[in-house]
Amino acid sequence: MIRVRPLLRRHALDVAAGAYALAFFLQLLLVAPGSTAAVRISELAFFVPGPVLAWLYQRNARLPGIDRRTRQAWLLLAGAALVCG
Repeated sequence: MIRVRPLLRRHALDVAAGAYALAFFLQLLLVAPGSTAAVRISELAFFVPGPVLAWLYQRNARLPGIDRRTRQAWLLLAGAALVCG
């Protein structure tokens, strides 16, 4: 039997990122394109993920057992997320 609570605690950020993406795509389907609501929701949706993604990429860079180049790639992605996001 899988214990849900420890699993959710361990992967809470991944679950949150998935819920965020699902909410954004639902907004694309349900809100009329070009409306003021769609513009405001899109602005908020693209403003928030940059720092969150940078933190997740940095967390992946610290995983044990990955080689130096993979670690550098994750850190480059984290820097790009901070600069572009």
